[in-house]
Amino acid sequence: MADPGQRTALVTGASGAIGWRLCLRLSEAGWRVIGLSARSAGEGPWQRYVACDLAAPGAGAVAAKELAAERIEVVWHLAAKAHALAELHADGREYERINVGGTRAAVALAREIGARRIVLASSIKAMGEGGAEVLDESAPCAPATPYGQSKLEAERVVLAARGAIEPVVLRFCMVYGARGHGNMGRMLEAVECGRFPPFPETGNRRSFVFVEDAVQACVLAGVAKSAAGEVFLVTDGRQYSTRELFLAMRATLGRAAPRLTPPLGMFRAAARIGDFCESLLRRRVPLDSETLAKLTDSSAYSSAKMIRTLGYAPAWPLARGLAEMVKRDR
Repeated sequence: MADPGQRTALVTGASGAIGWRLCLRLSEAGWRVIGLSARSAGEGPWQRYVACDLAAPGAGAVAAKELAAERIEVVWHLAAKAHALAELHADGREYERINVGGTRAAVALAREIGARRIVLASSIKAMGEGGAEVLDESAPCAPATPYGQSKLEAERVVLAARGAIEPVVLRFCMVYGARGHGNMGRMLEAVECGRFPPFPETGNRRSFVFVEDAVQACVLAGVAKSAAGEVFLVTDGRQYSTRELFLAMRATLGRAAPRLTPPLGMFRAAARIGDFCESLLRRRVPLDSETLAKLTDSSAYSSAKMIRTLGYAPAWPLARGLAEMVKRDR
């Protein structure tokens, strides 16, 4: 039970990459932290842990009874089914069940336990696939994937609770922070092992955010009065081309820039071969047209609103974030 003067937080998805570090940051700041996740967890940066799959029928009501006496002030809802690049055919029903159904349960839980605010970890995929123009929160939303559609619907569920609770939505661009995890982590491992060939400069621009900056954004969204009812994009404040990302990874690993770089046409030919192999194997291969599009297309976003409104100060540009990734794994 919390001390009368201590603030209490509930973090769903507490065992995930962002959730675990958010629990740590809140605990260090003096909060009583309750972690919640669909999978069991051992010791962690929380004072209490609840194993609960909010997407399961009736799970939210059970959790509400268990947490009724905790006087929880803020709920950070990070639990979700993440976009998986390895999926050949995305199952929209699972995204709907977990991302939309789980969010409905989280909102109902927050209201039932008397929380003041709920912060939803959403994604830029709720807006669409992006492009060369640097987009902000005013851009129209046209999600192109089942994952993006589920995140936009989850946002609507949270924002519709305005009045009974203070909703805040954070749309994260690609979050990275651990080698081997996520698209960025897997790319770093591929570069390190020599499986990722030198990529040419195409002039594309993409936004990323290191996990520590993502956690800073979460904390601000949970405590700043001016955040209530708002939607914020979260990036590290910069944009990078795939070539810049590739060279930054090599530099982080202590390797010089490659002397020779294959032309983009060679990658396109290899991607077409990958498409053919997928049609035979019925599973994803390392390089196909969809993967190449992600490497060459732009997806650029602005965090100016969060910087201006909440005092968000991203401190982890790409080079520093990559260095920390490598350092943590040593």
